[in-house]
Amino acid sequence: MKASTILTAVASATVAMTFAALPAAAQSVGKNIERRIERQSDRIAQGVRSGELTRYEARQLKAENRHIRRKFDRFCRDSRLDRFERKRLTKLLRVANDNIYAEKHDAERRYARGGRRGHDRHDRVSERFDDAPWYNYRRYTRRWR
Repeated sequence: MKASTILTAVASATVAMTFAALPAAAQSVGKNIERRIERQSDRIAQGVRSGELTRYEARQLKAENRHIRRKFDRFCRDSRLDRFERKRLTKLLRVANDNIYAEKHDAERRYARGGRRGHDRHDRVSERFDDAPWYNYRRYTRRWR
């Protein structure tokens, strides 16, 4: 074989391997984002099961997660994620993560007093002050009651 034929074959093989590796790298980024979306869905479901999220909070968080999933699907239509799309999705996922944390750790509970999960944090605090004279005075001496 001629040297130019061998050189052309090696160059084309190198270019082919380079372009073959690009979709795999983009696909791994897509997999990471997809994994984060699924993990957040699991966290929402766990919060509903444990009673940390009310139905309303869970509905809002699921809607936010659906929005991110749709945006991810739309960005992946051209079979790649550019850095701006990836940055946008990462920011949306970060905000959604913060929202899930905030909703799971606020004082609202799904099961109220006497529910199957026990007392609410606010109920425990109010029980502590039920016998305090200053608390009862303010509570029972309002004119509008």
